[in-house]
Amino acid sequence: MEQAAQAMARLLAERIVYLGQELQPPLVQMLRAQFQALATQPEKPASLILSASGGDWKATLDLLEVLQSLPYPLSCVALGQVAGPPVVLLAAAARGNRLARSDAQIRVTPPTPAAQTADMQAYLHEVRESSQRYFEPLAQLRGKPLAEVQAWGTQGAVSAQQALQWGLIDRVLPA
Repeated sequence: MEQAAQAMARLLAERIVYLGQELQPPLVQMLRAQFQALATQPEKPASLILSASGGDWKATLDLLEVLQSLPYPLSCVALGQVAGPPVVLLAAAARGNRLARSDAQIRVTPPTPAAQTADMQAYLHEVRESSQRYFEPLAQLRGKPLAEVQAWGTQGAVSAQQALQWGLIDRVLPA
């Protein structure tokens, strides 16, 4: 555990924040603290490295709010697989600063409700609302029509090159 903490401290010293697990409220609080610590030098850019799938939607929106209020430029880089809520974070970086390695997979899939319900109508309503909350920020962040962004969700995992064509990222990095 001590080695992991040292590695994270070294990354933070280089102005790199790493997200490598499902987004949950306690993790978002830690990431918020890291981004706020970097705000002491607003003239220096920072990077968010993403290699994560899934997570709590409210926690994702909380972190998105933090990213959109940063006083410094932020780059987001997709490594490995980025799926579900973390894709919104990838799209949150400024134009020209959304990157993915050539071997990255990006899965634009809305979150599904965690709790099953006996009432199928209520469950389907919850799924539709969850899907809407997922796709609306992506459409706004990328300046794309909502229907076009919703169609991305039917594609499954896409390559970094396809994400580039969609305008989800700006550049593909060599693997």
